[in-house]
Amino acid sequence: VHQMRVALRRLRTLIRAFGPVLPSDFVTAWADELAEAANGVGTARDLDVLLAHVLAPVMAEGGEACVQALHERCESARQEARLAARELMRQRRSGETLLRFARDLNALPEPMEAPSLTAFAHASLRKLRKRQLVRLAEAQAEPLAENLHQLRIGFKRLRYTLEFFAPLCAQKSLGAYLKQLASLQDDLGYLHDLEVAQGYFEAWSARAPQLREAAGFVRGWHAPRARELKKAALSRAAELLESRSPWRKLNKQGRP
Repeated sequence: VHQMRVALRRLRTLIRAFGPVLPSDFVTAWADELAEAANGVGTARDLDVLLAHVLAPVMAEGGEACVQALHERCESARQEARLAARELMRQRRSGETLLRFARDLNALPEPMEAPSLTAFAHASLRKLRKRQLVRLAEAQAEPLAENLHQLRIGFKRLRYTLEFFAPLCAQKSLGAYLKQLASLQDDLGYLHDLEVAQGYFEAWSARAPQLREAAGFVRGWHAPRARELKKAALSRAAELLESRSPWRKLNKQGRP
């Protein structure tokens, strides 16, 4: 499920990256439909992450007896979500979507005035970096969950787009830059996972108040690491975005 969602999101990022030379109706329609397809199995992925990265570390260190009940509630919800995801994949609509995408992709016209690939790649990556600087400034001013989430999404798009254009970039600096992007994405992803977990905890506790103590214990267990990661991630993000990018030598004349 996770790899399918990653593939769908990479494809969506690719379509958005080439949006300036694609028909606008193609970009709009398929960006929305691919997002819907990825979100359709999102619950199953959320609960996998909740169990593996939020609850498992707490239980591995002993935790509290009350956490076991929370773990069991999450496991039950995960099984339900997996059944729902499996049923979604069995539906006729899933196969039809793939066929329609293949049809629309093969029907795309040649762009009237296509720029060189290197010039296009440089412009695309530079634009993403500028947008990410804006997101970083917002997160630094107000390190709220939503601002950090948008920063994470921006780094994901930058990373995927850079991987698409990787053969055009300076290879010596590319590997290190991508590694830093992935690390930042992971740390910001952890913070987002805690926010998502909180939503599930609140929903379950509303129906079963006895789970509130366990939910509070889990939040408190992760709180010190979350505070440190938030501060460090913002500092590392600023350092990375201000560093020399591996696409800096791309220009209209050709390869670096």
